[in-house]
Amino acid sequence: MAPREAAAASTGFEIVRRMSMAAAVTMESRDDATDGRKQTAVAALSARADGARSVLIGKSETASHSQEQASNPSGSIQN
Repeated sequence: MAPREAAAASTGFEIVRRMSMAAAVTMESRDDATDGRKQTAVAALSARADGARSVLIGKSETASHSQEQASNPSGSIQN
């Protein structure tokens, strides 16, 4: 993936994460938040946000691993 594509994907996942958390918090703070369907929706939105966060963390770990390999192409251990 090209750097611009990776940046766009990361931005998209961050937007999904933030919007999901905002919706979950809004639903939790409503008076009728004890309704089972709303609790299920809040749990699903929270899980969606966690999933997006996991993708972002995975992308950053992959990027740092790629940078390490680029700086040390021989794979030898450096002290």
